[in-house]
Amino acid sequence: MFGFLKRFFGGKQTKKQGTIKTEIPDGYCLFPDGLGEDVIADFNFFVKGVHYRKANIIKWATGKNLALTHRREPSNKYDPNAIAIYGTSSNGKFKLGYVDAELAEVLVETGLHKGMKLAIKDVEITDKVSKEEKKRGFDMRILIEYEIYAPCEKIKSEKVLQYLKDENYI
Repeated sequence: MFGFLKRFFGGKQTKKQGTIKTEIPDGYCLFPDGLGEDVIADFNFFVKGVHYRKANIIKWATGKNLALTHRREPSNKYDPNAIAIYGTSSNGKFKLGYVDAELAEVLVETGLHKGMKLAIKDVEITDKVSKEEKKRGFDMRILIEYEIYAPCEKIKSEKVLQYLKDENYI
């Protein structure tokens, strides 16, 4: 069943790095590090809903020149703040999943989603899953970790700072 892992990655597990190139434009800062405040939350961002899109992710991850883009989905029936994440590679453009709902709310409410850039931090695909994951019906683990960059002036705006303070992130 997992022959594609061996074919494309040479083994049952991969961390696809080395083909990931991220160019961050001048004037952009890493969110939330660009705040210059004491951030008390742990900000590790992972693409959500990846198990619904396994085929897309495999096609994307087996390509070259991996990159991420995003698009807001205000008419999403589950979340009006939804932000879809798309992967582009030499194999094409594929919908991979979504920004976490709580994070999407912060990004939309503060306007940071406009002009933000997503940078791949790590991609891991493995067929080694825990007993708990197997009980929940998962036959593989897919993790796509990313970073968010936005114009520095937007990250440091009073609106962003106030929202994060109100939500007890800083």
